[in-house]
Amino acid sequence: MSKFLYFILFCTVGFGVGYAQKIGFRCESQIGVNGIDLLTGNVALKQGNTIVYCNKAELNRNSNTFVAYGNVHVVQNGTTDIYSELLNWDGNTEMGRFSDNVRLVDDGKTLFTPNLDFNSQTNSGYFYNGGKVVDKDATLTSKSGNYYPSEKFYIFRDKVVVTGTDYVLYSDTLRYYTQTSKAQVFGPTHIYGKDSAYCYTENGWYDTQTELGQFNKNSFFRNNQQKMWGDTLVYERKNGIARGFNNVVLWDSIQNIFVKGNRMVYYKNPEHAIVTNKAQFIQADKKDTMYLHADTLYTEYDSSGVYRIVKAYKRARIFRNDLQAKSDSIVYSMKDSVIHLYKLPIVWSEGNQVTADKIEVYTQNKRPYKMEMINSSFISSKEDEIRFNQIKGKNMTGYFKDNHLYLIIVNSNGETLYFAKDKEKLIGMNKAEGSKIKIYIKKNKPEKILFFSKPIAVLHPIEKLKPEDIVLKDFKWFEHIRPKDKNDIFEWRE
Repeated sequence: MSKFLYFILFCTVGFGVGYAQKIGFRCESQIGVNGIDLLTGNVALKQGNTIVYCNKAELNRNSNTFVAYGNVHVVQNGTTDIYSELLNWDGNTEMGRFSDNVRLVDDGKTLFTPNLDFNSQTNSGYFYNGGKVVDKDATLTSKSGNYYPSEKFYIFRDKVVVTGTDYVLYSDTLRYYTQTSKAQVFGPTHIYGKDSAYCYTENGWYDTQTELGQFNKNSFFRNNQQKMWGDTLVYERKNGIARGFNNVVLWDSIQNIFVKGNRMVYYKNPEHAIVTNKAQFIQADKKDTMYLHADTLYTEYDSSGVYRIVKAYKRARIFRNDLQAKSDSIVYSMKDSVIHLYKLPIVWSEGNQVTADKIEVYTQNKRPYKMEMINSSFISSKEDEIRFNQIKGKNMTGYFKDNHLYLIIVNSNGETLYFAKDKEKLIGMNKAEGSKIKIYIKKNKPEKILFFSKPIAVLHPIEKLKPEDIVLKDFKWFEHIRPKDKNDIFEWRE
């Protein structure tokens, strides 16, 4: 017998069950009995696009099967390499069962597993006793899974773990694309970062190279005190940027505030967020809650990193049960708890309407206690369908007690116009001027007026008043644009 034997590598001889391509081989030594050959010395076997190298093999030509032993190396389609110490091959199904230190290498990634079944007809592999894929950017493990060399992806199932340089991902099912290093998750998935960041999703993908991820079902991010969720979340881990699309919420658990919108971008360093498309800021309170809306909301922390600042730009509106407001823009500083309203601001407190060039509302324990009106200040309240009590001055200060406006101080150029009654009957209109005025309010109407200097005051009989007599200059009533409830803040009216 020749020291080095060559057999025809391709043969299509019929077997008892259908047709299968015969297994060809070469070796240095062959010992055969009744169709069963022991092959040793540089053994190589081939069937279709599968080539097997090993130390020795037992070839059963009757059943078209073989068992390969020692330093088994399989080349599949010239691109996929599988290594093991033992291989059972069925040439009828073109299925191989690898065991003992199995490695599958393809596209720069390596799968380590105790057992692997590989089907050369479908060009797919299946591991079932645990597997690990090592990539330069991450390591992936699971109890079972599949690999499809033609499509270049793995499917990991049952207790899937992905370990990166500074994160760990846990999932039920994960699809991993070897060429792009992108992982697609299905079912409950948890991602833990070394910086205390946490992400949960039930459907999405994560690129282990770029550390960019998109999460599409029941997803949220969380750090020490904040949580962000929405219909779709996109996370750029390297840049510390999270983007949310549709029904996005950012919740600060320490300050119990919510920022909502359909478009949100959150930046980790320095920490701030920009919200558009139904943007809304909510400050929750047991007795009342403030709802703030504008075209764009911008939230950030002040220089101390402790207190949040909320900036609302264009068509800003506020609703609380005891106070409503609108202006072109609003800035709310949580350090001093002051709400600054700029450009044509209006504040409504129960039956009182307040306007000025700028208004500042001071709060304590999330409730208003003082209001500063700066330049062109005007306060109005409705007496009846055609008459309004009015207070006018350059600058004013209003004070609240139990959420009710009870005191107003006019600091300069004061004017008042209110309607006097005798047992609910109108008896006249009192019009007065004074440099500084103190007005006590009860049930949204002037109860007592004190002048710091001698005023110019006249009580006009009701029957002698003309329509132009019952309003101060620049009076306007804006009840039609007043927010009626928390949903009405999204409706802008001029």
